[in-house]
Amino acid sequence: MFYIHSTMRLTRRFAVAAALALGCALAGAQADYPSRPIKLLVPFPPGGGTDVLARLVADRLAQRLKQPFVVENKVGAGGAIGTDAAARSAPDGYTLVMGTSGTMLMLPHLQKMPFDAMKDLVPVGQITQGGLVIVSNPQSGIRSMADMNRLARADSQGLSYGTGGIGTGGHIIGESLKFITRMPLVHIAYKGTAAATNDTLGGQVPVMIGDTQVTIPHIRAGKLNAVAVVGTERNGCLPDTPTLTEQGVAFDLTYWWGLFAPARTPAPIVERINRDLQAVLQDPDTRAELAKLCQGPARGTPQEYASLVRTEYEAWGRLIRGAGIKGE
Repeated sequence: MFYIHSTMRLTRRFAVAAALALGCALAGAQADYPSRPIKLLVPFPPGGGTDVLARLVADRLAQRLKQPFVVENKVGAGGAIGTDAAARSAPDGYTLVMGTSGTMLMLPHLQKMPFDAMKDLVPVGQITQGGLVIVSNPQSGIRSMADMNRLARADSQGLSYGTGGIGTGGHIIGESLKFITRMPLVHIAYKGTAAATNDTLGGQVPVMIGDTQVTIPHIRAGKLNAVAVVGTERNGCLPDTPTLTEQGVAFDLTYWWGLFAPARTPAPIVERINRDLQAVLQDPDTRAELAKLCQGPARGTPQEYASLVRTEYEAWGRLIRGAGIKGE
């Protein structure tokens, strides 16, 4: 019996010692963070709105954290492939992913996802909010929602609209408009916002729903018409373009971009990245660059961002179920 009890005591001592050693090692790793390059996964193609924002933020964070940020475009399935890759990465702060309302809040209500958006990733910090706009090719004659409704009903096939893909914000908003207004719309899914923009410029589709990061240069050049701003307020870059609500379409949900990390990433690391992100977003140079993209910086703690994610996840779910929107 003495031998058994002694062995048990030794085993407990070894377990305690191992736990203390692991805790010290983790604490040391957090204190030294970051000590090597950080990967930022972008689950959409290069040149799109998410990519543009990601590269801007990555460049500024690299300057503050004194480590390179390696931006990797890992595309497919409406952003699910790249986001899943992040969820499966080591929770050590060296892999982040650019999250969007489309991938995190909308797509999970449309199809089975390889990850659980509410459990497998932790919100790090919101970057910006808003910035989706409905645009049209000038040759289409569409300059307002009234024009869009009139032409859609006059076409026996319905009116085609392009987006960056199934499950993206443009897709869900387009199908929501179809449900709310009973407007006959036909979704054309592209592999990214840049591709959808190119075909709208070329007249292959008359209308698209996308982000200002990509569309605003073409709006300013007169190559695209800004039909309606998606959001609760007018966009400062498009002061003369009314919101959907102002044009008689009751729609009060917004769209955002932000950073996420794998679940179980240590809280001190999440807090560290958030603090530097907040500093980046308040930097005058960054704000000026965001203004060029018609985006305003968001602010808040990881906890505040997590609360927003949970609330809007439920809100988008109710809208998608009510409208009967399905993944194609």
